[in-house]
Amino acid sequence: MTALRGHAELMKGELKDEGHHLDSILSICDVGIDISEKLKVFSRTRSPRMKVIDLSHLLTDVKQICDVTLEPHTDLIFKIPERKVKVLANSSDLQNCLLNLIMNARDSLGSNRGAIKVICQTLVFFVMRILYLIFSRVIM
Repeated sequence: MTALRGHAELMKGELKDEGHHLDSILSICDVGIDISEKLKVFSRTRSPRMKVIDLSHLLTDVKQICDVTLEPHTDLIFKIPERKVKVLANSSDLQNCLLNLIMNARDSLGSNRGAIKVICQTLVFFVMRILYLIFSRVIM
């Protein structure tokens, strides 16, 4: 997969104006590389890597991948903040989760016309309110 990605990068450099199709190939290669990393984690040869990632950037990558795979009758609407949204996560796990959710939504639409909306927004909760909700559910 890494070799395929390397060749795509070389081709993109040579094609300049026509290289926009290679962006999709590069993104899909990245997904393949992330999946192989996930398999290594699953087989316990590597521990999961949690790091601070820019969620806006990750969502842009997911949108590029999904734009290639969705049918023309399915509208994909992403609302991504212009400012960086930082989260602590495993990038490949989060990307795979989002891709799975979008593909499940696509499958549920079938051949019907429809839209899939992915909205990223920051929610702020007060810790005491969350604790109250947790304890009230446990008590009830």
